[in-house]
Amino acid sequence: IDWSDVPSREITIFYPGQTSMEWVLNGRDHGGARAFLKSGDTCTSCHDQETADMGEKMVSGEKAEPTPIPGKRGSIPVTVQAAHDDANLFLRFEWEDTTHVEVPFVDGGKMDPDNPMKLAVMLANDDLEYADKAGCWATCHHDARSMPDTPEADALAGNEAAARLDTSGGITKYVQESRSKIEIRGKRGKKRGGWDQLKSADENQAAVESGQLMDILRYLSGSGETEDGHIFAQRIMQGGQGFAVVANLDAGRWVLEMKRSLSSDQSGDISLSTDQLYNFGFAIHDDYSNARFHHVSLGYRLGFDNEEADINAVKREATAPVMEAPAAASPATEASVSTPVAATTANSEGFNIDWSKAGSRDITIFYPGQTSMEWVLNGRDHGGARAFLKSGDSCVSCHDKETAEMGEKMVSGEKAEPTPIPGKRGSIPVNVQASHDAENLYLKFEWDDGAHADVPFVDGGKMDPDNAMKIALMFAGDELEYAKQAGCWGTCHHDARTMPDTPEADALAGNEAASRLSLAEGVSKYVQESRSEMEIRGKRGKKRGGWDKLKSAEENTAAVESGQIMDLLRYQSGNGMIEDGHIYAERHMQGGQGFEVSSNNDGGHWVVQMKRKLSSDQTGDISFDPAKLYNFGFAIHDDFSNARFHHVSLGYRLGFDNQEADINAIAQ
Repeated sequence: IDWSDVPSREITIFYPGQTSMEWVLNGRDHGGARAFLKSGDTCTSCHDQETADMGEKMVSGEKAEPTPIPGKRGSIPVTVQAAHDDANLFLRFEWEDTTHVEVPFVDGGKMDPDNPMKLAVMLANDDLEYADKAGCWATCHHDARSMPDTPEADALAGNEAAARLDTSGGITKYVQESRSKIEIRGKRGKKRGGWDQLKSADENQAAVESGQLMDILRYLSGSGETEDGHIFAQRIMQGGQGFAVVANLDAGRWVLEMKRSLSSDQSGDISLSTDQLYNFGFAIHDDYSNARFHHVSLGYRLGFDNEEADINAVKREATAPVMEAPAAASPATEASVSTPVAATTANSEGFNIDWSKAGSRDITIFYPGQTSMEWVLNGRDHGGARAFLKSGDSCVSCHDKETAEMGEKMVSGEKAEPTPIPGKRGSIPVNVQASHDAENLYLKFEWDDGAHADVPFVDGGKMDPDNAMKIALMFAGDELEYAKQAGCWGTCHHDARTMPDTPEADALAGNEAASRLSLAEGVSKYVQESRSEMEIRGKRGKKRGGWDKLKSAEENTAAVESGQIMDLLRYQSGNGMIEDGHIYAERHMQGGQGFEVSSNNDGGHWVVQMKRKLSSDQTGDISFDPAKLYNFGFAIHDDFSNARFHHVSLGYRLGFDNQEADINAIAQ
C-alpha cells in the first residue's frame, strides 16, 4: 500500500491502571457512569481529548494504580491509518519508542524480556452490549489476573467454572455475554466481576458461532509471532484465519503494518463488510511490559470509505509489498516479518546464501492416508512393525526409495484411505538444500506445483481456500523414543482429528483430559511420552491411541522444559503467516522464537527458503549443536489441502558439516 495519501488519525493511547468494565459502570469509581448507562455517552465522546491526562493520573499512582512504575510514561500518541482493497483490510501504526524504565517489582526489571513490544487489535460488531460505547474495554474485568478481585488459587480449586476455563495463567479477558451474572458494585464484600458465573457450554458455543465475540489480533516483536484469536468466555489466542505483519524500529520510531482478509470462515473471526461500521480498539505493550501494564485506546468506529467513521479505511490497490524493512533492521525486527507471497524475495539470494555450496538431497514426500504411529507399530497393518521394534530399522532404511509407490496406493484408496480424492497426486519430488553460518540454519525447498483436483466432499472443492500451499518442518532430539526411526510420524495418532478413532463429542464432554487440552478443532498431534498409556492394537473394540491418558501437568511441563518435544515451524502461503510452536501433549502453534521465510511460485515451480536461528531460549524450541545430529521431517499441504490430506516425508537425520547426515547443512 502507498500510504502517502491515506488519511491518518492521531490516537493517544493511555495507561489504564486497574480500571475495569465494573469500574466504568460504577458511579463511585467513575463520574461518567450514569451518562454512559442512561444517556448513551461513549468513552470516546467524553474522553478522547483527555487520555494523556487520564494516563498520567493512573501511571503515577494518583488513581486506580496500587503499584506504579516510576518513570513509566502515561500515554503514547499513535498515528493510525487504514485502507482496504476488495479482499483485505490494511492497518498502519506509527509511534515513538521509549527509553527503558526498570520495573521495581520484577526481577531484571522487564516483565516480558523476550518482547520489547507487543501490539494487539480488537474488532467487534454491535452484538456485544458495550462494544459500541467502550470498545475492547468490555473485555476487561475486576476479577481478571493482576486486577483487584482476581480469585486466589483455593477459589479455583474444584470450581466447576475453573474446570471449563484455562486458568493456568489466571483469569483472562471475557465478555459479560458469556456470564449469567456480573457483580458491578461489590457491596457487602462481594468480589466484582463474574468469572465463575459461566453460562452453559452450549449457550456460549452458540454465541461464538454466531459471531458475538471480540476478535483479537496480536503481534509479538521479539519472536515475530502473530496470534489470531477471540474473546468470549475467555481469551483464546488461536483459531483465526491469521494475518500478516511487517514491523520495523528505526531511529527510535516504530512502524507496524497489518494485512488481514476482510472475510473469514473461521469460528472466532469477525468478517468485515465494507458497508458497515465496526468497533475497534488497540493496545501496545511497550518497554517489555505485560498483562495490564500496557497502554490502551478508547473504543473507536472503523468504517470503509465512510467519512462518519472515526477510522476510515479508504479504497486503495495493493501494488507493492506491505513494507520493505531497511537493511539495518535489527534481528528482532527481521524475525517479525510474516510476509505475503507477493512481497517475498523471489530469487536465490533471499538470505544472501550461495546455494551451490549447500548440501542437497532429493526427497519424495507422499500421501499418508490414515497411517498413524499405532498403524506403524501393529503387524496386522504394517509388515515392517517387527523389524521396526526389534531390529531398530528406520522408516527411511526400508522405504526411502518407494515413497512414490506407497503414496499412490494410499491416495487411490487401495490402502489406508476411506475417502480418496480423485485426481490428487500421490507424491511430490522435492529438492532439499541446507546450509548454516555461525548463528543460523538455512533450508531451501523446491518442487513443482500440481494441477488442482476438486475435493468432492468439501464445498467449493478446496479445504483451505485461503492457502494454496502450507509447508511445515519438525525437529527433535533423540529424547523422543521413535523420533530417530520415524521422525515426525511419532506425533500422528489413530485418535487424532480425521483419523479412524477420533473421539466423538460425547466422549469429550466432562472428560478430565479434555478440560486440559484445546479441543476446539479436535484432538491434535501429540507424542506418546505425554501419555501414561497407549493402545496400539485396538483389541476387544478398544480405541487406538491415548488422547485421554494424559500424564500429570507437572510431568508434562517438566518434559517440555527439558526439550523432550517436537519443534514445529509452519508457513502459510496465502496470508503469509509464520507459526513457530511445538508438539508434546498437544500441538501448540506459538511460543517459539520465530523464523524468516522467502517464498515464490514462478510458473508453477515453488521455491521456499527458511532462516532459523541455531539457538533459542524459548520453551518449545530445539537449540542446535553443530556437533550433533537431529531428527527432521517436513510436510507440504499443496492444492489448498488441510489436516491429514497432505504429503509428508519420512524421518531423516539433519547434521552440520557431517557426511553421515541424510541432510547435511554445509557451512557458508
